[in-house]
Amino acid sequence: MADWLALDRASQRAWPALITERYDGWVLRYARGYTRRANSITPLVASSLPLARKVACCQRRYVEQGIEPVFRIVDRGPALGVDAWLAAAGWGKRDPTLVLCRPLDSTTAEARLLAAADDVDALGIEDWIDAFVRITCDGREQGPHREMLWRVATHSLRLMLQRDGQPVGCALAVLRDGWLSLLDVAVVQAWRRQGLGSLMLQRALAWGAAQGAVGAVLSVTATNKPARALYARLGFTASYAYWYRHPPI
Repeated sequence: MADWLALDRASQRAWPALITERYDGWVLRYARGYTRRANSITPLVASSLPLARKVACCQRRYVEQGIEPVFRIVDRGPALGVDAWLAAAGWGKRDPTLVLCRPLDSTTAEARLLAAADDVDALGIEDWIDAFVRITCDGREQGPHREMLWRVATHSLRLMLQRDGQPVGCALAVLRDGWLSLLDVAVVQAWRRQGLGSLMLQRALAWGAAQGAVGAVLSVTATNKPARALYARLGFTASYAYWYRHPPI
């Protein structure tokens, strides 16, 4: 399996920001505020500049973009020193998240299931966004989401599952650097705990295996026990973790 840094880079490329900057070993991503992953600062390597100076510069850049400055901190390497500095400065820790992965190849069970999920449809971007909004009741402006999807359009699969003629589940699979990232997985509340999430994910894993992916990766908040149980049943195990630091109020 890939080391955590390669896995993190593949995951970030699968959920592309609209603007990406690099500043003394840190990655700054902007997507007009759509999701924290695409609108946060990730320290990856040791800094050569004073932390106070770097943090202040990043804050200014995000304010210029009209976005709250937020750090995404991985649980290892130089990021931990940054995290300690931010904690001492009053930045709040939020939403610990696990990054899970599992191997894939053409002999895995999912690779033989391409025809097994006939009621899981692959959609174009516009139809999929419409279904996503209906399923998640996401009231955010979808312009940035749409742009992000177009940036991965040629190496992604957008799935939607129907029941009684209505969309009840959706998932996004993106292949980057040999890794299949699973994103935007959602099921309507009334249809949960009926195996629909597993059905969509197996279809996505089958597609990834057929495309030559070496493994699959996804992120889940540490407190989401039902989702973690589902992913464990599908063979996912923890690789590393991250959390967010928000500025002092």
